[in-house]
Amino acid sequence: MTDSRVVAIDPTSHGYGFVVFEGPAKLVDWGHTQIRPAGRTECLESIAQLLAWYNPAVVVLEDWQSPKSRRSKRVKNLISDLVDFIMESKAEVECYSTHEIARSFSSDGQITKHEIAKRLAESYPELSSKLPPKRRIWKSEDERSSIFDAAAQALTYYYTSRQLLEFSAP
Repeated sequence: MTDSRVVAIDPTSHGYGFVVFEGPAKLVDWGHTQIRPAGRTECLESIAQLLAWYNPAVVVLEDWQSPKSRRSKRVKNLISDLVDFIMESKAEVECYSTHEIARSFSSDGQITKHEIAKRLAESYPELSSKLPPKRRIWKSEDERSSIFDAAAQALTYYYTSRQLLEFSAP
């Protein structure tokens, strides 16, 4: 297990987005895995393979228990099962609410997901080709957004653990 390796996972209704960091300045891997139909077992098996490959010290997830979490019941149940699985693997689990994530990127927490994604694409140019267009209210969220949500979760971990003093380009 690499002590500095962090994997952040953002489950969606059709799979999950993930990022792998070795410190806040070193983005190792990222992507979005589609699992259709997005069954609980298939998602857990796919994530188990990802975690076995990277063997992280910490896995970061969105706080699905936050009163303001807008996740569907099915995704909340998947995250809960995922936490149980990770705890068995001896990795540390950290969860952050969307409000905590926003506060990591803006002192007043007044920042949109797209603004965070743009900052991440600027700071990590390897992600720029994955940056989805700004979401219109009548459109579904682009699946690539989960990569940026996962990256924001990972950087929130580094920020709260004082490994990243403020968010800026690494």
